[in-house]
Amino acid sequence: AGYLEEQERLKERIRSALIYPSIVVVLGVIVAGIMLWVLVPRAKELLLDSGQPMPSLTRWMIALANGFITWLPMLIIIAILVAFLFRFQMNRNEQFRRRWDRLMFAWPVWGKGYVMLVCMRFARTLAMLMHGGVSLIDSVRLAGKATGSCWVNSLVDEQVDAVRDGARLSQAIATIPPLAGTLPGWIQIGEESGNVGGMMEHAGARYEERWERFLERALELLAPVLMLLIGGFVLLVTLSLLLPIIAITRSVG
Repeated sequence: AGYLEEQERLKERIRSALIYPSIVVVLGVIVAGIMLWVLVPRAKELLLDSGQPMPSLTRWMIALANGFITWLPMLIIIAILVAFLFRFQMNRNEQFRRRWDRLMFAWPVWGKGYVMLVCMRFARTLAMLMHGGVSLIDSVRLAGKATGSCWVNSLVDEQVDAVRDGARLSQAIATIPPLAGTLPGWIQIGEESGNVGGMMEHAGARYEERWERFLERALELLAPVLMLLIGGFVLLVTLSLLLPIIAITRSVG
């Protein structure tokens, strides 16, 4: 229940943070589309009538618009097929799902946050289960499932057998790459003090603070990046429209 509530809070927070940049991006795309497919071709006609050479940027933008219109149906079909195949593989192919999940940890920005999220879920679930009287083996196995990462879950299942055979939990967790940061140190302190559950509770709170800061900064950075990208595209379209007008004005003058 806590895992599902946390997922819903995360989704609502991301949706709320993306409302404003989404509106700006949609309006920018609409404006750029009108300029690209309506105004730029008219500027091309004016240049042809005046006998002036067409600027390179204008030629490039016209070719981009024509190519997009020509290939748009094919692009939509390809996107639908790729999405369908991806969803099919994620639902039916366990190896594919694990490889994709493992790849997510290597993404430039999201990978760092994903590690924090997985560690937070693992530590909080382990602390809750151990405080509730669940055995260490079962607690570790269930905490691996609660991470939401099928790759981490498979690695945790492999290390559960080592812990059952007498290996220390801190050593077993240290062999799992996403959990091998500071988490084994917290577990080691808990093992030496006889309070693994309490240390996991503190570790979960620390990871939650780091995850909240990461999410806040990422969402704050995402809005200006999206607006800069769409603004740059609108600027290119505007320049492709203004350059023919300037060329015609100079020829007349």
